Amino acid sequence: MWCGSAPKGRVLLWLSVLLASGLCGEHGCRVKDGTDGHVGAPGRDGRPGQKGQKGESVVLQGNTVVVRGSKGEQGERGTPGPMGPKGFRGELGDQGLPGLPGLKGPKGDGSKPSGEYRSAFSALRTLKQHPKLDQAVVFNKVLTNVNQDYDPSTGRFRSKIQGVYYFMFHAVSSGDLCLAFKNIHLDQEEVGGLAFCDYNSWGQDQVLSGGTVLQLKKGEEVWLEAVQEQGKSFNKMSISSPSIFSGFLIFPVDEEQA
Repeated sequence: MWCGSAPKGRVLLWLSVLLASGLCGEHGCRVKDGTDGHVGAPGRDGRPGQKGQKGESVVLQGNTVVVRGSKGEQGERGTPGPMGPKGFRGELGDQGLPGLPGLKGPKGDGSKPSGEYRSAFSALRTLKQHPKLDQAVVFNKVLTNVNQDYDPSTGRFRSKIQGVYYFMFHAVSSGDLCLAFKNIHLDQEEVGGLAFCDYNSWGQDQVLSGGTVLQLKKGEEVWLEAVQEQGKSFNKMSISSPSIFSGFLIFPVDEEQA
């Protein structure tokens, strides 16, 4: 311990003592070291240090830590594994947009029974002579002829598909007149049932009508004929007023149903 300032009398006294003991020298006075003091209380924590650099990642294999190196190059593609089990069916998705219209199909020939097939005709007779007996009555002026099943040059209807048809006529008579429906399956000798007669002895125009339903096969024909009745010619169809013959397909019939 170094000596500092003190009262003047005491300083002199101490100097004389120190000089006598040899503790004061050229550079000052020094006494013996004292004993160690008590351990002081711990100081406060210091400020956090700066963040260090990111270290390399490691992989733990069991109890061993393995340092992971840098990423290597991509390896070759492996062989496909076996197919897994079929998964559960997912929910139905939203309805998609409608597709484009298909191409127009070829025109049908009417050879197969179909609900789409249509057959109908209606024709007038405007000829200026009575029809001949036992010959097809020609109705020469066509009003309607769907699919051209009626031939105005012969007066005959020919079916293009098998089906059930309806036929009718409205004829104006100027005298006795009998008209009969004719078909390959009908009895040509029998007039009753499919012949319609008008006994017109007055010679004035009268209307004679008749109709029937026939089941026809493909290619069969139907027509009207003027026939005899009681040995007389009943063919007095009016030449001043037109008569009409009509028919149409009610529904087609499959071959298995025929």
